[in-house]
Amino acid sequence: MAYDAARQRTVLFGGNAGGPYGPYLGDTWEWDGEGWTLKSTTGPAPRTNHAMAYDSVRSRVIMFGGFAGSSQSRELWEWNGTTWTLKSNGLNPWARELPALAFDSARGVAVMFGGYVGSGAASNETWEWSGTSWSLRSTEGPAPRIAHSMVFDSERSLIVLFGGQVGATANGETWEWNGTDWSLVSTSGPTPRTGHAMAYNGIRKSTFLFSGSYKSNDSWEWNGNEWSQRLVPGPSSRERHAMVFDRHRGVCLFYGGNVQTTGLRASDIWEYSGPCGTGDFDADGVVTTAHDLPRFVAAVLNDVSSCAADFNGDTVVNGLDVAQFVDFIVP
Repeated sequence: MAYDAARQRTVLFGGNAGGPYGPYLGDTWEWDGEGWTLKSTTGPAPRTNHAMAYDSVRSRVIMFGGFAGSSQSRELWEWNGTTWTLKSNGLNPWARELPALAFDSARGVAVMFGGYVGSGAASNETWEWSGTSWSLRSTEGPAPRIAHSMVFDSERSLIVLFGGQVGATANGETWEWNGTDWSLVSTSGPTPRTGHAMAYNGIRKSTFLFSGSYKSNDSWEWNGNEWSQRLVPGPSSRERHAMVFDRHRGVCLFYGGNVQTTGLRASDIWEYSGPCGTGDFDADGVVTTAHDLPRFVAAVLNDVSSCAADFNGDTVVNGLDVAQFVDFIVP
């Protein structure tokens, strides 16, 4: 999935609706916050394990690679809200599935890392798509891997990568790409995992992570310095679900996945706004210190056991929540 900010729609394409050998899907759906609409059944061939991102410079959803029935794909497609257009199908990057793709809006390029390229091999290549062509940017940094996740942190203008499968082992590293080099920034936080989902919450200015293989239904946030676990109940444990951040409604939204307790595909859709939503405590649609901060402080002083008072998600209402709320409301 990818979130089309210009049209305020979440776009979903394809996937695996059955067992390990399909059936693979080739339909395009959009979620408007209330319901799904089938938009197209033409365009890319049915596939799974592809990667998608939203190109905010050109107002297009882009999709690369995947497993298209019998082999990995090297196609790059664009969705303009009405039709799909094949933009690239050259020899490079090599065909692959389970890569990660994120759009760097500061530099106007899509960044892709890793993926399974066949014959038991994963890639450690970093590629960038300019809107017209691919460029190989690096073969150094994270080890070759598959089933990892990446987002673009627009506050710090960095690509954030977490986890994935390295060889036969789940990984728990956090890396960042600045457009030139990769840096290993953390080896603590979420336990090693694959098939997790991440989205960058532009309101909270943090990366949100949910679930993945080798772990239960835990939620984490990365603020650029450290990971914090969010102690919130929610969906069942799963892997290979898809997640986006809906900026218009201020929520991280995810759909589907393989439920680990049953092994079955899921069709549920969930939203997460953070420990206390968007900071709009007076529900007037505007986050301000003049109105929202006094109401938040009153909630803390009265020890209100609610999402609104427990801003940092530690289940304890105290002064730490006030400090973090002030950091949030006065960035």
